[in-house]
Amino acid sequence: MRRLSHDTAGVLAVVASGQTVEVTRNGHPVARIVPVQPDVLADLVAAGWALPADPSAVRPARVVPEAGPTTTEILEDLRADRP
Repeated sequence: MRRLSHDTAGVLAVVASGQTVEVTRNGHPVARIVPVQPDVLADLVAAGWALPADPSAVRPARVVPEAGPTTTEILEDLRADRP
């Protein structure tokens, strides 16, 4: 914490170079400063290669299975056929 307090710009330069810095207090880790990961989706949207999700889009209706045996019943039947 002392180095971060006295040399914030230097610590951030280390992080900007791609390294992770662990901040400790009395020898115990209290925080981790990590480089920002690129936002690939935002980059694709900005480049025009992708469209952002439309929160008002209609979702497909839930599929209701047809009447018939359940998965459990099918498995029990298959297990009963074993020697």
